[in-house]
Amino acid sequence: AHAALAKRPFLIINLADADFLDSTAIGAIVALTKDARTQGGNVWLATVPPSIARVLALLRLEQFLDICEDEGHALSQRKRYVVELRRHGQ
Repeated sequence: AHAALAKRPFLIINLADADFLDSTAIGAIVALTKDARTQGGNVWLATVPPSIARVLALLRLEQFLDICEDEGHALSQRKRYVVELRRHGQ
């Protein structure tokens, strides 16, 4: 994922099939998000199961991460983000 961010700093992670995220996975998502934002991009989480959403909320990461209801919503958020970057000349 880090190599993909180097080429294009936009990543959508679909968590539909995830049963849980351990601390290593959560740390990796946070690190990817920080890296993407440093490069002018972002990471979106799509289709986050309720149990994982609760954990992210307990960790207050829902304020840091961009969480979308599904991939379609994440794609539209990504498109809107890219349009805004272009509008501001980045």
